[in-house]
Amino acid sequence: MFHQEAVTNAVEEWLRESLRQDGKQFLVVEPVLKQRNRSIVWDLDAEVIIAMQHPHQLSTGEIFDKTSDWRDARAQIMAQEAGFKVEVSVTSYDLGQRSRKQTVGVTIKEALRLPPVANAEMVDTIRSLAKQQEGLWEPRHMEDEDGSQRPVIFTRNGMEQVTRMSELPKTPADQRFHIRNLYTHTRVSEVECENALQVLMQLQKDDEVQAVSVGGQWLLFLPAAYATDVATCINEHCTEALVAGKSVRDWCVSVATIVFLKQVRLVVRDWLWFPFRMVNDGHVYKQIDRRPEDTECLQEDGWYDTIGPFNNTAMGKTKDATLVAAAFKSNTNHKAQWLVVHTVGQEYSVVLFENSVFGKALSLQPLRVGLPLSATFPTVLKDML
Repeated sequence: MFHQEAVTNAVEEWLRESLRQDGKQFLVVEPVLKQRNRSIVWDLDAEVIIAMQHPHQLSTGEIFDKTSDWRDARAQIMAQEAGFKVEVSVTSYDLGQRSRKQTVGVTIKEALRLPPVANAEMVDTIRSLAKQQEGLWEPRHMEDEDGSQRPVIFTRNGMEQVTRMSELPKTPADQRFHIRNLYTHTRVSEVECENALQVLMQLQKDDEVQAVSVGGQWLLFLPAAYATDVATCINEHCTEALVAGKSVRDWCVSVATIVFLKQVRLVVRDWLWFPFRMVNDGHVYKQIDRRPEDTECLQEDGWYDTIGPFNNTAMGKTKDATLVAAAFKSNTNHKAQWLVVHTVGQEYSVVLFENSVFGKALSLQPLRVGLPLSATFPTVLKDML
């Protein structure tokens, strides 16, 4: 298996050698990579990204000076706005010393950073509301005074600017989690929240929040960890409890609980271990540490946080022990085939179905943490035959 660093170094070394024969150099190169089977390879169609010098000098023939050094190349003043295209010419050589000169257009992209005018308290407030699963509502369209609708602009595209908060119509005060009312959660003015949508989109790029479409009319911004669970629930038409502009915290946690318990029921079999203590009826079962001979019996999928599908759920991503424990005490658990938590020692828990054949055997001897219960109680299944 090839590693990303090894591929990058090989491509950079080859390209430096090719350009050196033409008397040219560059600062750094980053090949565009892709995964093929289980290997990381260079995407030859996407080619490479080369960093050479100041953007003013990105024009054909002006990349290097007469001494083949990029540092003193003559600067040519040119537009740098996002969306502007410049041309870059590079000559490369293959192993047979055949040269290939290629001129390509490079589009200058908008910097991936928070707007410089973003108020720090506003940014912190957005992060806080997301962390608390309150949600922020943003309409997809806004209505002009003549009654016509136009789309909200979420990303800058050419001459189109991201919609500012003052462009959105006034919103009733009881819609506290409408993006237009963001300022009510802060100590700053409406004016200082003008670029809230730009901040939201940057936080989405940074994978701190994610937007989920609701009814085609709204985007609901939530913690990124919860987006998949919520999107799945919305696709199954579980949106009765959603009211635009209102908090979605309780609903969001409920959705995460449903998805989590559904996944537990699919994999629990006769045991599922959790690396933290959960309390059920107050009874604590004894434990013993694993022995060297236990290695043969050990199955990684006996721990909830090592099972692939769990990592796609909100509770699997956040690993919030408090929410996980609450899920097993919820009405959602009691409405279906009941999952029972058993406390093991001071640091572990094991979950079984209520009617598990191992339920009555737990108190017979100390449990071997992390192992299938069939390894601790090998005769239980035999006695059933």
